[in-house]
Formats: sequence, C-alpha cells, structure tokens
Amino acid sequence: MDNQISEDRPTLVTDSLFSLTNPWRDRFLAFVAERALGGDWDGQLPTKTEVAGWLGKGSLCQAVTLLLNTWQGGRDGIADAG
Repeated sequence: MDNQISEDRPTLVTDSLFSLTNPWRDRFLAFVAERALGGDWDGQLPTKTEVAGWLGKGSLCQAVTLLLNTWQGGRDGIADAG
C-alpha cells in the first residue's frame, strides 16, 4: 500500500498544482520547470504530462509537496511528504 501511495504522489501533486488559480498556478508551474530543467527552461509553462514526469524523478516531488503544504497552511491532502 505504501508503494502505491508513493507511486501516486507525482500525480496527486501535479493535480494539486494544476487546480490552483492564477496567478499562483503559473508561478508554481514556473518554479517546477525551473527546478526540473535549470538553465534549459525556455520560459514556456509546462504541460500536465511534463510536470508529472518531472515530479516522478528525484526529490523534486517532495520539495514541491512541502512548498504547496506550507503555502496552503498544511490543509491539503498531500500533507505527507514522505
């Protein structure tokens, strides 16, 4: 069960990002793209598929989860960053 939760986390975090209203959605998406692509980011906002792919690799998903939870006051359903 824990493996399923961790495998679903990138999708849950991606859905949370895309459910934000602007200007926050675009700001968070820009943050994720900058962290995922570094100097290769062209300023174009990423698609949902791109974000989910980036969040499925490395520690970016945990960082974005913590950022979202802090920004939303810990009330989101993705509060467990582990």
